[in-house]
Amino acid sequence: MLCHDAADFPMKRSVIHVLQPTDGGVPHYVAALARHQSDAGWRVEIAAPSSGPLREWLDDSDVGYLTWEARRDPGPSIAGEITGLRAILEASEARVVHLHSAKAGVAGRWAVKGHRPTVFQPHSWTFEAVPRPLRQVMTAWERLGARWSDRIVCVSDGEREAGRSAGIHARWAVVPNGVDLSKWQVPSASERDMARARLQVAPGPLVVSVGRVRRQKGHDILLDAWPRVLEKVPDAQLVVVGDGPERGPLMQRAIRKVSFVGEIPDARDWVVAANLIALPSRYEGMSLAMLEAMASATSVVTTAVAGAREAMGSESGAIVAIEDRQALADAITTRLLDRELAAAEGRAGRARIERHHSFERTVEEMTEVYVAVMVERERSVTDTL
Repeated sequence: MLCHDAADFPMKRSVIHVLQPTDGGVPHYVAALARHQSDAGWRVEIAAPSSGPLREWLDDSDVGYLTWEARRDPGPSIAGEITGLRAILEASEARVVHLHSAKAGVAGRWAVKGHRPTVFQPHSWTFEAVPRPLRQVMTAWERLGARWSDRIVCVSDGEREAGRSAGIHARWAVVPNGVDLSKWQVPSASERDMARARLQVAPGPLVVSVGRVRRQKGHDILLDAWPRVLEKVPDAQLVVVGDGPERGPLMQRAIRKVSFVGEIPDARDWVVAANLIALPSRYEGMSLAMLEAMASATSVVTTAVAGAREAMGSESGAIVAIEDRQALADAITTRLLDRELAAAEGRAGRARIERHHSFERTVEEMTEVYVAVMVERERSVTDTL
């Protein structure tokens, strides 16, 4: 990434993050990013709904929390959400507006319309998530919204290429997701045993899937594949960690050797206890659950979504075709039966995280994006004088 020298442009380093979801992977990412930025001397604010645990995650920090009430789904409320966000942004002195995910991307870019340096980070594209009749509408919006984005920041090359393929013309930056290696360390065998004891997990192979239980994450695909796993590994257990709109319907399927534990504050014990992490997503930008599993030296079976091959390479687990239930079952079964293979993949995954995906690197690269857009704005003002 090109580094910009801002010495000739005295700038107040301040940013406001805007997001609608307050639980799950995106707010975890934003909270960690905001904390690191604040510790580095930036003035940091977050505008987000009052519900959910995000505010609690920031209670002992210097990050300001501004309440922006917004619903997750699009609908008639969007006009009021734009108005409310515009008032928040006009009162904020932040030099950079950083918008995260779909709802903030829509409301924030309409509210700002390019009048302040604006960074949009999709965290996977909306047009990949909606039913086919809405894809053209959402794609058209993203093409328009790109005009009001000083940068669109993708978490993987695959996510950027999906945007380009959809006809979005933008100034792009790729800042891969990262993991705080001080929090995600390689557990010893005894630490894995203790995690199982705390969780009261029965002896036997354990597969864990971590993520919000919604269509994107493909838990239905995993449940379809699970009986095929049990045919060869009858004592295997599957635990789904997370909550979401699909949890109730999936629980009603009552498939043998499957448990749902719901949303928990910290999934590390489950990741540490697992023999394998299964992440059968239909689409992603770059899965944080995948990176955290790799950081814990746990083998991963996932799908060929954006960011998977970039992060995992060919040695950290298995990548199967999206919605291929047989391939998913075979990949899980192979690793449950071959513990040495799974252990070797776990070690390789940890090594890749250390080389390429520390959160410190993520913060440094995001700072370069902010400085670049601020310098460009300063220069454009200077050139007009």
